[in-house]
Amino acid sequence: MAVEFDKNGFALNSGSVLVYGYDQVNYELTGSYDTYVVIGTGVPGHSTLQPPLSNKNGYAIVFSLEKNEWVYVEDHRGTAVYDKESQYMSTVDYLGPIDNKVTTKKPATIYDVWDGEQWKTNTDAQKESLIAQAENQKTSLLDLATQKIAPLQDAVDLDMATEDEKAQLLAWKKYRVLVNRVDTSTAPNITWPTSPDDESTTSASTATNTGDATTT
Repeated sequence: MAVEFDKNGFALNSGSVLVYGYDQVNYELTGSYDTYVVIGTGVPGHSTLQPPLSNKNGYAIVFSLEKNEWVYVEDHRGTAVYDKESQYMSTVDYLGPIDNKVTTKKPATIYDVWDGEQWKTNTDAQKESLIAQAENQKTSLLDLATQKIAPLQDAVDLDMATEDEKAQLLAWKKYRVLVNRVDTSTAPNITWPTSPDDESTTSASTATNTGDATTT
C-alpha cells in the first residue's frame, strides 16, 4: 500500500517511499533512495518526495526551501577565473552566477588592467618595467667587465702581462665601453654586445668543428 501524507508532510500510514536528497549546504540534488517512514512522521531531513528536474547543461539542480520545489542554478564550478584587481587566478567552487569581482577572461600580460569590460595592457607600466630590467642587466654586465679587467690591468701595470692577457684586457675594455653605450630606453629592442668570453667559446667551438670536418 502506497504511503500517503497529510498537508503537513506527516505519513498517514507506514511504508517505504522513494525520496530525493539534497546537500545540507547548497541544497544541490545528491540522489534518490528508498526509506521507510512510520505513521505520523515525515521523510528524512534534507530530502523531499518531489521528483527533481531533468539535467540541464551548465546548471545544477537545487531544492529551493523558499519555493518548496526544485530549481535550476548556474553551475560554473571548475571554471578558471581571474581577479579584476590582482589578476589572481582561482577556480569557481560555488553554485550561482560568477562573482562580479572576477572574470573568465585571461589577462595577456602582468601589466593588464580591467577597464570594466576587458583587459587592457598598461603600456607605460610595461615599458617602465622593461627599462628597469635592462638597467639591471646593464649594471650586471658592467660589473662583470670591471671584475675581468682589474687583474688584467694589474698584470699590464706591473709589466707582467702576456700577449694573451693584453689582448683580453683590450677586448674587455672595448666590451665595457659598448655596454655603457647601450640605450636602455629602447628596451626590449636591445642588441647586447657579445662578451669576450662568449666570443672565445664561439671561436673554440668553430675551430673544433672545423678540425672534426678536416679529420673526416
